[in-house]
Amino acid sequence: MPAAVFTRDSRRVTQVTLKMAVMVTGVFIVLGILSLFFSRRPTSERQQSQQRVELLRTEIASLRTENARLRAEIDSVRQSTYAVERIAREDLGMSKKGEVIYIAAAVNLLAAIAEHGLLLLQDKKLANVVTLMTGERLKGSWWSHPEAHDIFNALEALPEDQVIATKLAGGKVTFVHRSLWPDLLAVATGEREYEVHTESGRHEKRHEPWDAWAKRMKVRATRNVEDAKRRLEEAIVSIGGTAKLLPWHRA
Repeated sequence: MPAAVFTRDSRRVTQVTLKMAVMVTGVFIVLGILSLFFSRRPTSERQQSQQRVELLRTEIASLRTENARLRAEIDSVRQSTYAVERIAREDLGMSKKGEVIYIAAAVNLLAAIAEHGLLLLQDKKLANVVTLMTGERLKGSWWSHPEAHDIFNALEALPEDQVIATKLAGGKVTFVHRSLWPDLLAVATGEREYEVHTESGRHEKRHEPWDAWAKRMKVRATRNVEDAKRRLEEAIVSIGGTAKLLPWHRA
């Protein structure tokens, strides 16, 4: 056989072999992709099933805890007359014959300030914190009132990111809700004056630039100053005052 014929046949065999190798490789790649795709679906479903099982286990644990609490309460009622009396008084509003029930009204100070936008600390005519908590119009300092401790605790509990205390209405300490902060910042000048209660029991006056306070509280001033003044005036009127109590009318 001539050498040229042998060379051509060898080349054909090589080409056919390469094509078959490529085809086989392609088949394996396709099979690999398909197996990977179909193998992921059961795994995903198993994960979802496991999550549902964990959720059910959590709910079951919660129900067991609640059942245990109810069993303990039932046992307490069976064994103690005090438990029965407590439920009758607190849950059912019942009382013994001849008893006089006094109901103390719980004051949500933050909600009251939010309702009007602002409240004075103390005043003889306008709505204020002290009167709201004591039901009285005090002539002297509220520090001498029997409920002074409760008033102080309520003021200390006001969240700093919701209420600011500053001298505003009539130059008196006024608690302003966050909803009016942009308006307050629009008319504020210089520094804000506030008091802190030290560990020694003394009150100290401190000052803070309004722009520093605004940056710390992430507040931007209302652009239209007249709109800001109008809303603050409306808030003053809502607590029984007049616009003349605000600084721009007293200057």
